[in-house]
Amino acid sequence: MSDTAQVVLERPDLRQVNVKIKGTAPLICHRWSEKAKQQMLAKQLKQASKGREAKDPEADFTASLYLMEL
Repeated sequence: MSDTAQVVLERPDLRQVNVKIKGTAPLICHRWSEKAKQQMLAKQLKQASKGREAKDPEADFTASLYLMEL
């Protein structure tokens, strides 16, 4: 027995809405540093790690910022 049925999919009604959000505090984002991105990529590619390096808190903080022009 070979029953066939036709399925008709209607085009979805997709829309775009722009919403302005006003908060009570500034939005703080933490950017991934290049070092962190390279470490994640190396791990995904199963490359050998070099061990832990000494931490530089000031450089880590500076690398975490998104710089904006006013």
